[in-house]
Order: sequence, then structure tokens, then C-alpha cells
Amino acid sequence: LINQMVDQNDTIVSIIGAGLTLIPILSYILVIRSQYNKINQNTIRLAILSTRSAMSVPLYAFIIYISLLAPWAYNGLEIPIAIIEGYAIYCFFALIVTNL
Repeated sequence: LINQMVDQNDTIVSIIGAGLTLIPILSYILVIRSQYNKINQNTIRLAILSTRSAMSVPLYAFIIYISLLAPWAYNGLEIPIAIIEGYAIYCFFALIVTNL
């Protein structure tokens, strides 16, 4: 009986946690979409570079989360992690150079 109660509580907490995870994801999508609603042609390159830099953060976090859930897969995930890091750094430096 106690094990059933614990399993039900774990299920409820899991559902609530999954639902709360959607809030930051949806707000992130809304912020990115709002960047392009009133875009100026003079600053389109800045908007593209900042959006690319911002999109790498959740992708990087997701891959790191996968490697925390499955530590044995980390060696295989090092390549996508390095690609994401490199591309984010490239976009950030390109953004700095464009602003100079």
C-alpha cells in the first residue's frame, strides 16, 4: 500500500515537473518570434547572429542533460557539444565584430 502511494506521488510530481518545463520553453520561443516581428533591415544581421547565439544555449543544455541521464553516452556526445560551443562562440564574436 505504501509503495503504491509513493508511486502515485512520484507520477504526480513528474507530470507537474514536465508541465512546468514547458513554461520557459514557450516563453523562449515567444521572445525569439517577437525579435522578428518588427525587424529593421539595417539590423537584420545583428538579429540573426543574436538569435543563433541564443538558440545554442537550450540545445547545449539538452545535450548535457542527456549526458547526465546516460553517462556512458558522454563520449559520443562530446562531438555535438564541441560543435555547438564552437558555433555559439563564432556567432558571438561575429556579433561583436558587426557592432564595431
